[in-house]
Amino acid sequence: MQTRTVTCDTRTFTAHELSVADMHTWYAGLCIPGGPCDVVDELALPDISLGDLARIYRCETKEFDSLVYRELEALAAAGREINPCFFRMRALVSETMQMLSEALSTGFPTIPDAEA
Repeated sequence: MQTRTVTCDTRTFTAHELSVADMHTWYAGLCIPGGPCDVVDELALPDISLGDLARIYRCETKEFDSLVYRELEALAAAGREINPCFFRMRALVSETMQMLSEALSTGFPTIPDAEA
């Protein structure tokens, strides 16, 4: 299992490569309706929530509270480096959810008649 150590201004974090079991656990958490949503945790970084970043760093999200964006981005960069499949999976889930949301708002596209 790969790890990357990232030194921020006031402390050091270690990113861990996620296993398939970790990714199953992450996905199962997405399927739980009505879970709590912290907008700052979800939107602090463009392609990962602080909760998911904490999963990679095996820490609590509150451990990021004193960090600034530059430090969060350094943590995310190391996480991306050793977990490309996880970031790809996150992107696919996000794109799928966006497409579903659009389809529910504007209607599903028509399917052309195969015999025409």
